[in-house]
Amino acid sequence: MYAEEIPQKRQLSANQVRFLEKNFELENKLEPERKVQLAKELGLQPRQVAIWFQNRRARYKTKQLEKDSLKASYDRLKFDYDVLLKESETLKNEFLCEENGNKGHLENPTVKTTDSETVANMATMVSLFAPSFPLPCIPKFEACFYDDPPANSCNFGFQVEYQSLNFWS
Repeated sequence: MYAEEIPQKRQLSANQVRFLEKNFELENKLEPERKVQLAKELGLQPRQVAIWFQNRRARYKTKQLEKDSLKASYDRLKFDYDVLLKESETLKNEFLCEENGNKGHLENPTVKTTDSETVANMATMVSLFAPSFPLPCIPKFEACFYDDPPANSCNFGFQVEYQSLNFWS
């Protein structure tokens, strides 16, 4: 019986949605007079029109935030791609110069002018890809020997008798 008393939610027709969308494009805020006018034209309650506009503004804001986030991600990725592309060209030219025995003179015809930040980023990337030490000097984690920690493991490497109770005095 209780379910019979609650009026069923009515879905808007396609024509009503189109009409509301056109009005939303004109102005996304509703003045009270306009809300009543739209409700009369569509055969809806003014509250239904107000809620539709409120929901539509929320959807619009969510889409805009997502669009802005995607644009920022794209811009970051494009910048990183451009830096890597320039670095790749530089490395190719270095390789070709070394291969030709022309180590003293490096020229990159594709990179004419760069700002200092791009040069710094490229230098950082080059240093990451060119290790300054041979890899075999780094011990494998598995090759290291670790004793079981003693019972007084908070000793910072000192024997218990040499530790003071107050470290900062």
